[in-house]
Amino acid sequence: MLASYSFFSSCCRRLPSVARLTVGSRALCTEAGDASATRPPLKPAVRLVDFSRLDVRVGRITTCAVHPENDSWYILGVDVGEEYERSVVSGLVKHCTEKELNNRLVATFCNLKKSTFRSMLSTAMLFCAVKDDNVELLAIPEACKPGDRIFVKQFMNEECGPPDAVINPKKSLWASIQSELKVENHIASYRNLPIITDQGKVTTLKLQSGTIS
Repeated sequence: MLASYSFFSSCCRRLPSVARLTVGSRALCTEAGDASATRPPLKPAVRLVDFSRLDVRVGRITTCAVHPENDSWYILGVDVGEEYERSVVSGLVKHCTEKELNNRLVATFCNLKKSTFRSMLSTAMLFCAVKDDNVELLAIPEACKPGDRIFVKQFMNEECGPPDAVINPKKSLWASIQSELKVENHIASYRNLPIITDQGKVTTLKLQSGTIS
């Protein structure tokens, strides 16, 4: 009986050290958990800079008037398939007459950051081919309708993702994309790949080559 009591007492005396070991083990586990919690999160994949970042749609010019404070600018109303038309301030007075612009289909850069030109808000930009002093609006297939997407087929997939919400024209993203927008043999292209709609290619009628802006 004495031996049993002695054994029991011995076990009890050892319990604190076992408890400390258990607590210590838990502390180690907790510390390991804390270490993983403080580990920096995985960075999201960096999105590539390409044409898919742009929201470019077919628009139809519905109204055209000279800017009241600058006679080298037009104020255009452009239907891009939304509830309300976009207002666009464009320096096309020297290159197109109002008659040439009315009802014309155009390539409309819709997610460009809004800007104000002499108190007039511009909520999009029209893509033009430019060479030297010559400026020409890009030509859209006649079967298109306002709101149709303008795209580069090779950059229309899940990996590319949707267009950005807003693109700041003063940032490097737009400068990088714009530098690879060109016209060759009357075909608008990005990285030498044709810019298209579901109804066909985006082209020019006059300028055989040039940049796009």
